[in-house]
Amino acid sequence: MKFEIKDLPKLVRETKKSLRAALPAYAEAFQKVESEMRSRVDAIVKERESGQAVVPIVHYSDIEGGSVPAELIAKIKQRGACVIRETFAPSQANAWNDEVTTYVEENGLDAKLANAAEDKYFGTLASAKPQIYGIYWSRPQVKARQAESLTRVRVFMNNLWKAESEGRRHFNPNEVPVYADRIRRRPPGSASLGLSPHVDGGSVERWLDENFRKVYRHVFSGNVQQYDAFDAAFRP
Repeated sequence: MKFEIKDLPKLVRETKKSLRAALPAYAEAFQKVESEMRSRVDAIVKERESGQAVVPIVHYSDIEGGSVPAELIAKIKQRGACVIRETFAPSQANAWNDEVTTYVEENGLDAKLANAAEDKYFGTLASAKPQIYGIYWSRPQVKARQAESLTRVRVFMNNLWKAESEGRRHFNPNEVPVYADRIRRRPPGSASLGLSPHVDGGSVERWLDENFRKVYRHVFSGNVQQYDAFDAAFRP
């Protein structure tokens, strides 16, 4: 069903009013969420100051061998992200990078993008040289996406999710359709992530949709501790 917003300010007011009515103790629930967030931020700061990796690191060999420790999986879910190393051998990664470099140079893409924004999100970098290129189907990209090792990594990541809940199966974590993305090439020592400041679509309006709001049903009902960010229920 298509979700259309004709009067955003009005819908925001009405939705907030409805949520407050459904949870009279909403301020207390918010305080619980805020307290948990502050606690986790403090833990991250302490880990960073002590020299620890605040983003969990997983080695591909552990994924391949099915030996990723349970505590590491729990840390990934807590932090919401991870770094996976050695998915490809350095020699293979370097060969693909060299091939992409040749493609960019032969097609003069640096010059073509020097004074023109590729799009409103990715093209307004402070640096003169672009870092994100609108290349989707180069040979190295296709080879990487089809590689058995990357498929194994994606299946591992998919299985972090609760694929079955609320009496239904939401998706098959062992099936991994191809996602075509651009190429990002960051020079050594680059201070930029290659992205200009932007807000991804859905950050404002999604919570207004009644069905998507069910993703946060435990938060909106005051049962904050029951919320599972890796529960796929009600996600589009």
